[in-house]
Amino acid sequence: MLKRLFKKIPANFDITVYLQYWPIVEKIRHLNKSDLKIAEVGSGSLGAGPYLKKSFTGFDIAFSGPQSPFLKPVIVSAEKIPQKYTQQFDFVFSVDMLEHLPPESRLEALKNMVSLTRHYLLVAFPSGPQAGWADKLLNWYYQKTHQQKLNFLIEHLKFSLPEAKGTENQLVDIALKQNRKIISRKTLNNTNVFIYFGLLLLGFSQNKYLTRLFSLAFFLKSFLSKINFFPYRKIIILEFEE
Repeated sequence: MLKRLFKKIPANFDITVYLQYWPIVEKIRHLNKSDLKIAEVGSGSLGAGPYLKKSFTGFDIAFSGPQSPFLKPVIVSAEKIPQKYTQQFDFVFSVDMLEHLPPESRLEALKNMVSLTRHYLLVAFPSGPQAGWADKLLNWYYQKTHQQKLNFLIEHLKFSLPEAKGTENQLVDIALKQNRKIISRKTLNNTNVFIYFGLLLLGFSQNKYLTRLFSLAFFLKSFLSKINFFPYRKIIILEFEE
């Protein structure tokens, strides 16, 4: 029975990545526009591809490993996206990228994201003291179980996590300076910090029975995606007048 269950789980499915992307994928689906031009800043080689299943442009400094068939890669840093892409997209998003930039570089990245979009911008990132403590504990646990460091956690701790209200205020100020009118803005919670922490304890454990439990979270993905109080991550959503 267990073997049949595991066969239903897509190859390389990661519940924590699914939870990052699902609110954004749902937003795009609800727009119900077949000709929507979409861009992800900091996509890597897969980005939203496995969940979105639509063509999108990905901006990043490198594209290593297997690449999503839906991705159109552009090699460039978030701070140096060329002006030729200005307002070339209807929907622009960034997921867990901002915290990997030094604080002094984040403003330029946000400016570029506002410039890229004609209509929607969504910026998701870990934020708040609860996310910081989760990162510190997970960093300690990963090094204990793997005897090596995990780069994404090291960068979280090195650069510090963005502050949600401050980032929202920066985006509003950028929009004003670019003569862009914001017609809607809101900030949402994403992924309960205890669920996120517990899932990664299982995933990092190096125990095959615990990592199997991590994989089986696939069957709880819809339920887990709805539990967003005391969040690990925030999502800022801006809608601009076209």
